[in-house]
Amino acid sequence: MSPGRVTAWENLGEVFGKKGDVNKALACFSNAYRFSKDRLTLHQYMKKRNEKEDDKNLKQARIKAINWAEKNHNLNMSKKTELKERVSH
Repeated sequence: MSPGRVTAWENLGEVFGKKGDVNKALACFSNAYRFSKDRLTLHQYMKKRNEKEDDKNLKQARIKAINWAEKNHNLNMSKKTELKERVSH
């Protein structure tokens, strides 16, 4: 109904991850990044969630999504570095 809702994608990824479907969970998490208006905040949230995650399939899907986001959206930098880059441009 609302494909741009980041929380819906993240929640659906959780469901697929808990069911053991890593690929579908990864796709959902990737869509959360795709539709996010604040990818850095989402990225920090995903990393923090994954630190406490016990489910190995869910953790694996999140790690893949985190790595994908860092590679494709330059999210491996700190918030201070990003702010400096925004100001200098």
